[in-house]
Amino acid sequence: MSRLTWLGHSTVVIEIDGTRLLTDPVLRRRVLHLRRSAAVEPSVVGALDGILVSHVHYDHLDLPSLARLDPSLPIVVPCGAGSLVRRAGFERVVEVAEDVELVVGRVRVRATHALHDGSRRPFGLNTPSLGFVV
Repeated sequence: MSRLTWLGHSTVVIEIDGTRLLTDPVLRRRVLHLRRSAAVEPSVVGALDGILVSHVHYDHLDLPSLARLDPSLPIVVPCGAGSLVRRAGFERVVEVAEDVELVVGRVRVRATHALHDGSRRPFGLNTPSLGFVV
């Protein structure tokens, strides 16, 4: 069984072969220009096998949203972003570059090129942006 559940912006729960991944978690009611009527409840997200982060913009790598998730989960981030999520308490941080493949849960994930600015302005990290093929 495969299922995608869109939670807003770039936050999606991907379910494939019994593995549940969350992309770019933004679970709060408001992050910068993004607004929703209510925060995403943890029960909506459910149990996860991993987290995929495409780039370090605040509306894709939201540290307060990550704080609502299990820090023992593996989290896949672009090269250079690992220190940021480790400081947020995540221990199983995997930094990847384009064309790197790895297994998360029971699925293979390949990082792909994404043509998008990857900086965390105004004074933060500047990392590559990625897409993921699951």
